Amino acid sequence: MNDTNILKIIKNNLIFIIVFCSLLLLYIIFLCYQIYIDSKKIEKQYVTKCPDYWNIGPKEDECIDTHQTYPKWEDGVPGGKLRKCDTPDSPQNCISFKDIVGDKAVQKCEWSKSNKISWDSIQSAC
Repeated sequence: MNDTNILKIIKNNLIFIIVFCSLLLLYIIFLCYQIYIDSKKIEKQYVTKCPDYWNIGPKEDECIDTHQTYPKWEDGVPGGKLRKCDTPDSPQNCISFKDIVGDKAVQKCEWSKSNKISWDSIQSAC
């Protein structure tokens, strides 16, 4: 082999190496960017329909305090803004959340805090 052939081989391989390293670097930057974007995504927390230890009522947005965790049922509906379930066969300790307007999560959170009713999955809303 003469010197010109050796230089051509090195030159051709050098271009290949530079292109390969550039593409590899771009791929690594892309992967880092994807990891960064994924880490910024905030997963929505699962919010239960009813407070802790309550059961879902007969209709949507209705909850039944089956374990009597709220002690003031004799005073009517806890919180004032809510109303009792309108189903005739609903238990006395059934509350309807369907009349809440606006951000339901925030209002449910404020209601649970003001009435000292445990609702872990919604506490971060207010």
